[in-house]
Amino acid sequence: MRTYTKTGVARAFNLRDSVFGTWKDDCKKLKRGFEHELSFWRVSKFIKQPAMYDLVYGVIMNNFQLLKDLFIVLTSTSNYPTLTWLDFQSFISQLNIVGQ
Repeated sequence: MRTYTKTGVARAFNLRDSVFGTWKDDCKKLKRGFEHELSFWRVSKFIKQPAMYDLVYGVIMNNFQLLKDLFIVLTSTSNYPTLTWLDFQSFISQLNIVGQ
């Protein structure tokens, strides 16, 4: 019977030396995109209280990267670059966030 010894190679990821070396964080562009999206916002039509509006603004701003990534995932499974109502409805029903 043979015995084998397990040997491994310790690998360390170095971002600069990888294919992602030229990748840059898009925080400034994301902030600019969020400000652009605000120009289309109609939230003030149904949220009249300034404190509540500021709260909603803060939640959306703090989660804008996640919302952007979610939109990309949903549109990639739908009719890219748009999201059809049927796919959106399917996503919402999977989340089960709509009240009965």
